[in-house]
Order: sequence, then structure tokens, then C-alpha cells
Amino acid sequence: MDLRGALIEWAKDMSSKKHVFRIRTVTGNEFLLQSENEDYISDWYRTIKCVIDTLDLENPLNYPLVYSLRRTASAELSERKRVKNRIRKFISKRPPLQTLHEKGLIKVSSWMPRSKCHGYWV
Repeated sequence: MDLRGALIEWAKDMSSKKHVFRIRTVTGNEFLLQSENEDYISDWYRTIKCVIDTLDLENPLNYPLVYSLRRTASAELSERKRVKNRIRKFISKRPPLQTLHEKGLIKVSSWMPRSKCHGYWV
């Protein structure tokens, strides 16, 4: 991974976990690094930041990072749309309960109440 031109920042709003920082490379790759130990992750942050700064001084990129570290609204929208489509596809491909019962994958036991599900009595 080439760290020249990369950006590094603490990512308090990106994760529910503590002590997380994010690295974003000029190619758009993002990495979140996390540790429970604050001193340990702070050392990593400082070391990686130093490496990025040194690389930028010694061998700068012709095209610096020009996009924001924050996700754009359209990127978040497309991610939500992708997740919704995957959930819809999963639900639509799920076999009906009656089919699972007929194949013996689900057994009706005395503790399970019999009810009508998807038009079938189980």
C-alpha cells in the first residue's frame, strides 16, 4: 500500500468503538484501525503519520488527494440502495416455510403452535 499522499485522521464518528483512526489512500482505499489500548493506537497513529509526512517530502505525488475524507451523500445513498437490494433479493429467494417442512428441514413439535403461515398450515 502506497502511503504517499494518504490522509490520516481520528474516526470518532465512523465507528462505535473507541480509539479508531482512518487512513485513506490516493486510490480511494480506506482503512480503519482500532485498539482497546489508547497508548498503543496513538503510537500507531503517530508512526503512520510520520511515515506519510516523510514520504510526501521525499517523493511527492504529482496529483495530491483532492477529494474529501467524508463520504458524499450520493455514496451513502448508493450504499443504502445496494444493501436494500441485497435484502430484497435474499428475502425473495428464501424458500417458503411449507417447503422447508416438506423437506424435513423444519419439524413441527408440540411446543410450536400450529398456525397458518404464507397460506399453509404448519
